[in-house]
Amino acid sequence: MKDRHPVLPLLLVTMLVSAFACGGEIPVEPYSSKPTTSETAFVEQWKRFLLKQGNAGAGRCVADLPFSFKCGDRSSREWVRIDTAKIASGDWQDDKTRTHVLSWKDAQTALSCEMKLTEFRGVPAFQWVVRVRNEGQTDSAKIHDFWGIDTCWNAADGSMPILHRSVGSPGHEDDFCFMSEIMHNSMWDKRRRISMDTPTNARWGQTHAYLIPSDKRSSAIWLPFFNYQTGGDGLITGLGWSGAWRAYFDHAGGGKSTILAGVENLDSILHPGETVRSTLNLVLYWQGELMHGQNMFRRLVRDHYTPHIAGKLVEPPISGVVWGGIPSKEQLDIIQKIKQYRIPLDVYWFDAGWYGTGTIPSYTVFEGDWGIMAGDWRPNPNWHKGTLKPVSKAAQAAGMKFLVWVEPCRAIHGRPVTLAHPEYFLTGNPDGKVRGGQTLLLDLGKPEALKWAVDVLAGLI
Repeated sequence: MKDRHPVLPLLLVTMLVSAFACGGEIPVEPYSSKPTTSETAFVEQWKRFLLKQGNAGAGRCVADLPFSFKCGDRSSREWVRIDTAKIASGDWQDDKTRTHVLSWKDAQTALSCEMKLTEFRGVPAFQWVVRVRNEGQTDSAKIHDFWGIDTCWNAADGSMPILHRSVGSPGHEDDFCFMSEIMHNSMWDKRRRISMDTPTNARWGQTHAYLIPSDKRSSAIWLPFFNYQTGGDGLITGLGWSGAWRAYFDHAGGGKSTILAGVENLDSILHPGETVRSTLNLVLYWQGELMHGQNMFRRLVRDHYTPHIAGKLVEPPISGVVWGGIPSKEQLDIIQKIKQYRIPLDVYWFDAGWYGTGTIPSYTVFEGDWGIMAGDWRPNPNWHKGTLKPVSKAAQAAGMKFLVWVEPCRAIHGRPVTLAHPEYFLTGNPDGKVRGGQTLLLDLGKPEALKWAVDVLAGLI
């Protein structure tokens, strides 16, 4: 099975999540991460409905599957329905999760659809990912409007919703800044739409000049985690996707809202046998204090998304990050100082700037011509004599592992591989033509391009 959009699993980094926080009035236990019976019961009812085992909640969320897509003019709502789902349920695993697979086939479009729903024991939350496959003998019509989350969330008492979200990491002093916005335009208008897509982010970034409006990395403008508060409770949603995503929170008035989120700009056919997938989608329900919901989310991330080995939480290594543009000779002096003063580092981490053929020295990220060298992943002969082996050996002799920053999925046009193999890269331009000096994206859907990336990393290792 070929996957048209291979992506990483849900990337919920604990450091980022710890910044996704807020304040509020302090009740008896404002910081508890332990779910209540009523929170668990609400989500259990929601899951039972999705698995054809009960009724939907009383108007709080949509009485339908929480995702949708279109193939040509045909909506998935016409054939991907709860009542027609084939369901295969797994057993509870040692990690306290259980997975259910809901599947459908459509004779009209020759598509099959699979929703993999995972529940967490003792946590009022569940996640799902959707895959659509072309089972036919010819190309499908365009797959578009693929919403990993397509649901409503309505306040129980008509309360004005509040969207809580965090700025992402464009690389500034207010990275991860927490923000809260009431879902009305003015005191006279109780309707509002908050959009998070590339055009909206660009306008927002230009207004807030410290951001990078053209940055499409997954968490550059906004973290893909949102807490939608509706009076005395709320719904936390999360997206797992390594590329550009979009999300919309629409308040129609009276506490009634629609939530849409998914991969941005997906508008593509599927060849026979090809599969496309949605974002990985998470919902968590909370009641009471906002901080209680936030802490349940943190606990979920710690217990189920943070790496574990043999059931124990993996402690991240203590790393010494050093700029890669500093010449090897001086890197060896730094390592010697670390050893001399017994600084307890686990990893000697080479940041960017070590590669290419730049000739302008860069002792910091703000200097030199290292930036235009992306795509030429060879140790710079001017600073490192074409090899990092002396630094690697010295780091290991000092009791550290050696880590090198490399980004083979990106290249600046003009680097050797972009000229020798322009077919490996996506331009992002409507006409498909390359602009001089522009940033190109490696087309991981091409086996030969993927092999090049693997060979680059293997060669460095």
